[in-house]
Amino acid sequence: MPGGPRATRGSTNSTTPGRPLGDFAFRHPVPAYKHSMAQTLHLRGLLATDEPHPQSPRRPASDREIIATILDRIAAAMEATP
Repeated sequence: MPGGPRATRGSTNSTTPGRPLGDFAFRHPVPAYKHSMAQTLHLRGLLATDEPHPQSPRRPASDREIIATILDRIAAAMEATP
């Protein structure tokens, strides 16, 4: 398989830099992933706000700091990739 073996669910040895973001965003309650992605896109400057649709489940504001850390790690991994 290109890029090495696929990491199993719950694995800490992820072969994909974005895997931690997916794991974090799609945790319970799963439908709140939309807010996690709005927070992510807002942190990256791609959305003016991180507010989800009013009827969507929300994540805590404290998630922003965790997402920012994950995004920094993804950026570092991408820079280190030839």
